[in-house]
Amino acid sequence: MKSTLVKITPKGHDPEFMVVTTESSAHEFVKSYAKDNGYEIEERACANRFQCILQDLKRIEKTLEIYTPVVLKLPAYDNGKIYNDHLSQCFSNIEIACDEEASEVEHEWLTPDLPTYEEYIKDMTFTDILKMYYENDIRNNSHIAFTPSEVNNMLDDPSEFRSEIEESFKRYLQEGEYIQ
Repeated sequence: MKSTLVKITPKGHDPEFMVVTTESSAHEFVKSYAKDNGYEIEERACANRFQCILQDLKRIEKTLEIYTPVVLKLPAYDNGKIYNDHLSQCFSNIEIACDEEASEVEHEWLTPDLPTYEEYIKDMTFTDILKMYYENDIRNNSHIAFTPSEVNNMLDDPSEFRSEIEESFKRYLQEGEYIQ
């Protein structure tokens, strides 16, 4: 899968950067979002950047092998929990993630156990879902006439609107790798 670095510059704001899979739904959404809002958009292939990352990664790994080989055999931690049995697996994960020729990176590389949609939202109110889904728009005050709380309170029957938002929110969480 090829990756594209996308830079969007809203007028009067700092640019926002993201890496998306080329021609994915996320890529199409970002292009459409920029066009619809009149934002300047710049796209660059990531292959060269990934090659630079891989070169530096190999230098770091080689240096660790020479000076502190025991470190590569220690567990890797994430938020105080063991993520991988050996730190060296993190190097392998990065190598796989940077491989532009791999077609199914997500299935090859070691990922943490992601929660299901239901597990992720179990303690969220509909207002919380709206806040997270629209957080960039809220933060930038772009085209937001009402707060998520006000929208939720205005709806006579939020169930019609809610199912559509929840489906979109679920896709957003999956594409952002928040959930399975």
